[in-house]
Amino acid sequence: MVVAAIERYTTDVPAGVEGLAHPYTANRFARRPGSPASAIARLAYVSCLPHGNSITFIKVTKMTSSDIQEIKALNAKYNFSLDEGNADAWATCFTADGVFNAALGGSKLKGTEQLKAFVPTCSATFGTMYHLTTNEIISVDGENARQKCYLQFFAKKDGALDGYICVYDDWLKRENGAWKYSRRDVATKDKFTHLKD
Repeated sequence: MVVAAIERYTTDVPAGVEGLAHPYTANRFARRPGSPASAIARLAYVSCLPHGNSITFIKVTKMTSSDIQEIKALNAKYNFSLDEGNADAWATCFTADGVFNAALGGSKLKGTEQLKAFVPTCSATFGTMYHLTTNEIISVDGENARQKCYLQFFAKKDGALDGYICVYDDWLKRENGAWKYSRRDVATKDKFTHLKD
């Protein structure tokens, strides 16, 4: 959690400290109460304290808050498009050769046409759907990014309401200036059956 927070506030890291956060640097930030990163720096300082004869270093990733917001917006577009049965919009969340390794029957989809065809199949299988993503851990490296997050998925069909806890593992690329999934894997972790409507 600390690493994700530090990555988000790399704009507060001074010039010359671009690769690693260490106790001296973090402590300097922690002593600046006016700095937006001061609270995060205090956590960094604690986590960087020596353990025995070694120091735990934390990697700081260069990225902007706009990258994070764009990727979170992509997550939301993906969720609403699938829930509303909008195959065209959902497919555009992926790159032209994007891959989706779905939990539904072990489906492995690749490319825009296969992705579009998956949406009506998904709707027919689950009925009314609600996708909610949380706890995003995002790292950006130039034109590529990685994300891991929870999926809370609810489906209502034939009077039964079921819930699932899943995890998304994502690879993203910029395509025509926009973040898109180049690969998305989903793994089901738990299921809650016959919830009260």
